[in-house]
Amino acid sequence: MASAAKMSARPEKLPAEILLKIFSYCSYSALVTCIPFVCRWWQEVWKDRTLWRCIVYRPICDRARIKYLLKLSPQFHAIDLSSCDLDFSIVETMVQCCQDIHQLCMPMHAFWDYVKSKDTPIFSNIKVLILTLEQHSSNDLEYLGDNLPNLEHLEFQSHFCTKADLIYFLEKKKHKLRTLGLYCITSDGYCVLPLLSVCTNLNTLSLREFCGNVRNRHLESVLQLRNVSSLALQYSSGFFFWGRVPTFTFFPNIVELQLYDYTVVGGDPFRVVAVNCPLLRKLSFHRSSSLQDRSLGNLHYFQKLTSVSILNNHCITDWGMQQLETVPELTYLDVYDCSKLTVECLKIICNFRNLQVLKFDLGHWDSPIDLKAGGDRSLQLNVSDIKNRALHLMFYRWRDLTTFDHLRKENIRVTMLEDKEETLGKSLLL
Repeated sequence: MASAAKMSARPEKLPAEILLKIFSYCSYSALVTCIPFVCRWWQEVWKDRTLWRCIVYRPICDRARIKYLLKLSPQFHAIDLSSCDLDFSIVETMVQCCQDIHQLCMPMHAFWDYVKSKDTPIFSNIKVLILTLEQHSSNDLEYLGDNLPNLEHLEFQSHFCTKADLIYFLEKKKHKLRTLGLYCITSDGYCVLPLLSVCTNLNTLSLREFCGNVRNRHLESVLQLRNVSSLALQYSSGFFFWGRVPTFTFFPNIVELQLYDYTVVGGDPFRVVAVNCPLLRKLSFHRSSSLQDRSLGNLHYFQKLTSVSILNNHCITDWGMQQLETVPELTYLDVYDCSKLTVECLKIICNFRNLQVLKFDLGHWDSPIDLKAGGDRSLQLNVSDIKNRALHLMFYRWRDLTTFDHLRKENIRVTMLEDKEETLGKSLLL
């Protein structure tokens, strides 16, 4: 009877530290739509800033509910309004109630419309600012340079700044900026790379619409950016001659390389990149449709490579994945929306000797799949198939939590992940 009484203890009696631990395991949707409305005590604990330090608030509900949640002020640390049906009142509520915002992502027009309606500077505590979607007029970079003293990370997702605007802004922030994402060519036709040489502390650089108009003489200027360790390139079209694509001789210190819409054109490009990037540890391909099995076979040239991500690829097959076993230090592998991979590939990857984390997409198979029984569309993933017991298996787009109970009982870690398209967001940097 005593144990039954303990089991029926009311949840509002749990101490704050236990509730915070429980909340940290909850899904994002539960955090913003359910937990704050259970009781007053849960709502108070829900406001704790430690809970929100690593969570991005992305509202998907109606305007009234968004404003209500903002007014509760649960110490939101990061807010993404890029997909929200914004109006002026939502932005105003956010500015008034959420004083702890350090990261903000929102449409450019909404940001500038609100900024220009006020006589005093706002968003002064922002460290990370991502402005999405709309093109805009010039001279607005002056506001960012003059009125955001804590700004360290900036990304433009539209082709909006002129050469003069960018020069003014970079002169103001040249020693402060750590991360910068923008179009490779200014709105008036100038390459931005020579202008970036003043940013002495820049460590993360994202260039959109990287194209054949970028010449070696432009790239030579970035040799001064010795601190750049993370580089993201989004290409402007699907076809390039290799001579027009950088061989990364100008980025010798990069540790992380992200390639979007990248086209591999003949030869053995990864050997050249490996020679020029001896420190590279993380390599990511997103929507690189020409990346094929033979290309992956060349990744063994990267002697320090520990992480590989291949997202939205419909050319790579099981044989290509098998080539990754030759990458000597590979510990992390993410394959999302790679439709030609079969369930047999999963068994192969599970036995990579050094692999610690595998993220695998089960979403392109028809549900439900019988993962234990035989059949052409069954996984048949048994404990005996996983010789690497240190591996953490993480599956995208799979809702049946009981499917892998037979693995969990043998202390094999299995985690279900949300659809990666929802978690990637629109930023190349954050």
